[in-house]
Amino acid sequence: MKKLCEKQPILATAIFSLILIAIYTILFLALEVKLWAYILIDILIVPFSWLNVCSIRLKPVNSAIIELNNKCDPYPLIEVCERRLEGEKGNMTFKINLACGYYNAGEFAKSLAINNELADIIESSSAVLRTVYYNNFSLLSLETGDTTKALELLERAEEAHKTLGKRGKRFNSMLCASRAEILVRQGNYDEAEKLLEGTNINEKITQNMVFASLLRARIYASRGDTQKASEMLQYVMHNGNALFCVKTAYELSKELSN
Repeated sequence: MKKLCEKQPILATAIFSLILIAIYTILFLALEVKLWAYILIDILIVPFSWLNVCSIRLKPVNSAIIELNNKCDPYPLIEVCERRLEGEKGNMTFKINLACGYYNAGEFAKSLAINNELADIIESSSAVLRTVYYNNFSLLSLETGDTTKALELLERAEEAHKTLGKRGKRFNSMLCASRAEILVRQGNYDEAEKLLEGTNINEKITQNMVFASLLRARIYASRGDTQKASEMLQYVMHNGNALFCVKTAYELSKELSN
């Protein structure tokens, strides 16, 4: 059923609906439920079945995102999104997640190709997708050496974020960390540090802590505080697993030891 939900969601919804209708019909006959109640529930069964199918379809993606957040491993996300896009080539959510996976794995060219592909159609998507897309594209632009573009993209992410209201609270630390990253690249270390100190970074998400530690390492290194910088880098190298920033941390550690 899991594979059917992934490859044939409409068919899976139809099967779920028929099964539920059959069960409810038996109950209707046995319990003598009123006809209007029977019709009402039959109508609700189809959207309920669709939501159930969507939940099953998204479970592998959500599990892969948890792997990225907690174990700093982007490859499960890459694998599941590549597989899903074989049958759903136009699915924007999977493409954004795949671009995110490529970015975290350091495969910047692949991530850039997807982001460029989505650039002309992203505005038609939801505010949540626009927030994530523009933030991820901003960070990618930093790694490809375009700080000006990174700032423009982050501002677009922040604009989309504002329209979310209370629903956007979960993205607050992500956007603040991205702005701090840009400030560090611009050499505004004091501003970046103040922003990081005032940001409630979710310590339960290892990936967040890894990137924040690398930022702090760069800030300490800019002041010549090699001891604190080294401590931050050790955290990145120990916990960053398959993230590209682990290589960055090794390189910076080597520079500090010379």
